[in-house]
Amino acid sequence: MGAVQSDVEHDMNLLALTGVEDKLQQNVWETFEKLRHAEIRVWMLTGDKVETATCIAISSRLAERSQRIFRVPGLKSRNEASRALLRFRRQAGLDALVVDGSSLQILLNTFLEEFIVFAATAPAPVACRYSPMQKDTVVKLLPKQLDRKVAAIGYCDNDVGIIQQAYAGIGIPEKERMQASLANRAQYSIILPPYSTSIMAWA
Repeated sequence: MGAVQSDVEHDMNLLALTGVEDKLQQNVWETFEKLRHAEIRVWMLTGDKVETATCIAISSRLAERSQRIFRVPGLKSRNEASRALLRFRRQAGLDALVVDGSSLQILLNTFLEEFIVFAATAPAPVACRYSPMQKDTVVKLLPKQLDRKVAAIGYCDNDVGIIQQAYAGIGIPEKERMQASLANRAQYSIILPPYSTSIMAWA
């Protein structure tokens, strides 16, 4: 990349810089705080990268700034999964948990029950780089393993599965994305301002 840039980017004038702000909805902090006080656990399921998902969890106060973030990225074997669970068990209930899609698959294939139980103890379980099928799997597993009812909220076609699997499915219609709110068995539809946060599922 450096070689290409040095070959292409010469004799050029910089005209402008642009930036994009991923703006949160109003009252997000207060909402998460009230949910925590009501002992409702919030899971965030997203296709974002580990770094992006972590930043969103912190900026939205899903994870408190004082909390440490326990990341589980890139697991490749049963032994790695076992060591990761052992480390997390030692500080269960204290750290926010961030798990990527490839690690999730290893954990579900090898330590399904242990992972779900431990993840449920985390103040803020964050799942990133997940495929739609993995999101569906998590939403199906939570009621079975924890005996809890799950409400799932989504806004695009990737979220139709979790809306259909959940006890209560909530679709958020957007200007160009109506699949989630029109999904079969989406019991509720919420109208929001023109910007929206990342995909989240409530358990």
